[in-house]
Amino acid sequence: MSFSLHGVGVAKGVAMGPVHILRPQVEISEFSIVDDQLPHEIARFKSAIEMAQQELHRIRDQMPLIYPVREHHEAVLEDFEIASFIDPHMLMLEDSMLTQVPIDIMCQEKCNAEWALQIQRERLVSVFEAIDDAYLRARKDDIVQVVTRIQMCLLKQSGQLEENPLPPPAGSIVLADDLTPADTALMLHQGIKGFITEFGGATSHTAIVARSLGIPALVGVRNARRYIRNTDTLVIDGYRSTAIVNPEQKSLQFYKALQLELKR
Repeated sequence: MSFSLHGVGVAKGVAMGPVHILRPQVEISEFSIVDDQLPHEIARFKSAIEMAQQELHRIRDQMPLIYPVREHHEAVLEDFEIASFIDPHMLMLEDSMLTQVPIDIMCQEKCNAEWALQIQRERLVSVFEAIDDAYLRARKDDIVQVVTRIQMCLLKQSGQLEENPLPPPAGSIVLADDLTPADTALMLHQGIKGFITEFGGATSHTAIVARSLGIPALVGVRNARRYIRNTDTLVIDGYRSTAIVNPEQKSLQFYKALQLELKR
């Protein structure tokens, strides 16, 4: 059955392909620890911070290879700007608000590292949500993405997540709860046609990177994973801010013709 979902179109264009659901949401659990376990839990947390930093450094170092420098000045400047969207996340991983405060919470609340990060995340997000300026308010997405990366590193350490999951197959449409600017930049290299996220907005760094790279994308498609499966075929219409799930043959023909027209 064909149906449509709507979100915020952050990059124009049309993309078609099979769905690949990326990084399903993982429930962060709270559990209590005793004083004797605190040193081990703090060590786990610090190791996860280092792992997250290493991941971003690896991606940042790949940027010149992923986007070969072209001859005209604008392209060189664009390549530099795309890579620089990763830098704020790297800086956050050095900020005491994410490197020390969660340790303080662990010690005070006697809780696991994942849950301490969750507490601090909610505190920081509430501060940003109170900001009037829309662009600054959207920076809460960066905090959520960095905290999620650290939490994923913690879960990889405990074997709850794969340490090196396979990348999405080329030609697919990625569906995720959210994507970081680093994830988005890598998509062009991996041959991903477009993406949909359940969260995020038009002013997020991820949306800006998608626009810069010309990757058709919709963000803020709430509960998309409730309706879309890995076996589905998807069309992203960036002009109408619409995703068509399992389009009928007539719709497929229309969008194939539109793609050819856009390439001229």
